[in-house]
Amino acid sequence: MNTINPQQLPQIRWQNQNVITTELLAQCYGTETARIRQSYSRNESRFEEGKHFFKVEGDDLKNLRVSFSDSQSDLQPDEIESQISSKTRSLILWTDKGAARHSKILDTDKAWDVFDQLEESYFHPERKANAPHPLLTPITTPLTLAQFNERQKALDAAQQALHQAQIIVTAADLLPKPANRRKTKAITPRKWTPEEVSALHEMRAKGHTFPQIARQLGRTEHSVANHYQRDLAKGGVQ
Repeated sequence: MNTINPQQLPQIRWQNQNVITTELLAQCYGTETARIRQSYSRNESRFEEGKHFFKVEGDDLKNLRVSFSDSQSDLQPDEIESQISSKTRSLILWTDKGAARHSKILDTDKAWDVFDQLEESYFHPERKANAPHPLLTPITTPLTLAQFNERQKALDAAQQALHQAQIIVTAADLLPKPANRRKTKAITPRKWTPEEVSALHEMRAKGHTFPQIARQLGRTEHSVANHYQRDLAKGGVQ
């Protein structure tokens, strides 16, 4: 039994996707063609035509036979024993999902490993082509011990500064906020008129108390008493 490297597979296109024959799939998985057919016949309900495989017949098969033979022209005859025979009346072509299903049924390390290679290099080579080229990928130069220590110190200092800033902000949130007090307009004391001063001293001379005088003059008791004491200190009536 010959085996084949998945990367050496000739490309077989059907329904706008890469597919593989039963013979090629068996060679890739390191098993007999009969084993693949047996797996299919015993688990036919698990395979859906158009999803896991395609069945090619008639003129489609004839055209496929020609194109398949041309695709293997670069390979040695003993590398692949899978030419489509002219006696073949129908051909099963397995999709990537069908190949995956067979690897699960076989359940061998080789089948699992080979399917990963098939998926990457055969069924979906465009994924590998779209991957960034190693030469275009930035290379990180390893740091020396001194460079690492310097960067670590800078990182520690930045983290400490951030921590202190957070503490300050938190403390500011805890401070009592000033009450929104209403501003009151300062009241300017009403000046005493000469008549009020004269009445104050006359009533005081008659023995009136400060509360009585305050009521008579329409002033506060404190204002009356304070003005009277100030006049006495000056030595007379203003």
